[in-house]
Amino acid sequence: MLRSVIRNSSDLVFEIHLADWFGKQPPLDDAFEVHVIDSVNVDEVRLAWIVDKALAAENEIYRQPLRKKDCMVAITQGKSLVHTSFVQFESRYKKLLSEDGDSPLIGNCWTAPDCRGKGLYPFAIEKCCEEMVKRGVDRVLISCSPDNHASIAGIKKSGFTLVRKVSTVLLLTKLLVQVNLQNDSRSLRLGVL
Repeated sequence: MLRSVIRNSSDLVFEIHLADWFGKQPPLDDAFEVHVIDSVNVDEVRLAWIVDKALAAENEIYRQPLRKKDCMVAITQGKSLVHTSFVQFESRYKKLLSEDGDSPLIGNCWTAPDCRGKGLYPFAIEKCCEEMVKRGVDRVLISCSPDNHASIAGIKKSGFTLVRKVSTVLLLTKLLVQVNLQNDSRSLRLGVL
């Protein structure tokens, strides 16, 4: 109950400019198969089991955006879904990070516990960037919690650079007080989501 009244969060925001980007991750083991799912193929029968597993429960909110501009990189091993990364163009979370522009945000990334440490996360991030290059996108963002050291390592391994830390207090899920730390400067933002 209290969480719906006051929410305190801290995020690290990383970026990459795709003009400077080039993939450098080694290929995945042949046991893994990579799927880029977007408006073109989200309703294909052959991918239905992946989409249904990836969009279960709270992830259902990604279904409609996948039919528009967003995309998902899914990695499977046989009939098991072992990784998902979503690329979001419009989301409330981007607004929370003070990013309302055209730059997409890679987020809600997940790797099955028994597949962690196998390079799936950095590989999926690079696949997301590769897809954005095809679409003519200039800049891509990704964020994570400051205490998620494994994610930070994977993000940096993929060539992203830390641009700022965002600390937010969200009141009644709408009103926000936010401090942005970028390089040596600090800014305060008051707003409504």
